[in-house]
Amino acid sequence: MSFFQSVALKPGESLNSQLMRKAELNGYGTAHALLNDVGLTMKASYLPGELEQLRECFELAEHDLMPASADHAPYLGQKTFLRSQCSPVCPQCLAQEEVAREAWSHLLVTACHTHQTELLSQCPQCAEPICLTRRALMHCDCGYDYRRANCAPESAFSAGLS
Repeated sequence: MSFFQSVALKPGESLNSQLMRKAELNGYGTAHALLNDVGLTMKASYLPGELEQLRECFELAEHDLMPASADHAPYLGQKTFLRSQCSPVCPQCLAQEEVAREAWSHLLVTACHTHQTELLSQCPQCAEPICLTRRALMHCDCGYDYRRANCAPESAFSAGLS
């Protein structure tokens, strides 16, 4: 598949975030439509064969498919530690970097390490959970822009643990 707009993985970004950005920039509307074209669905982690299929179909570099946590904390990449539905975000990180961090997929991460704030796990406007299968990276399906949300400060302990 050849894309008009190439999208490089940013440091610390999740693969799903990159796929969402690629879909939006190339007129697919959603990552689901992009993945559906090759018979895949969006999920918290992909099997090795699915990763190879993603690499080939979506012009991804080999290093894009390796979790950033693989070298530092490989146990965090285990499916047991990944959120399967909820996909919390840091509004400040979304506003500044326009990506979703890989670390936010882990159950143990409840705060933004950079901003020392609690991760936003539901839309402030409609109260729906922010889920992995949302239509857009920055917006709720109700239209709310997550970058406008205010998050509560997190304790130094929780932010450090995250």
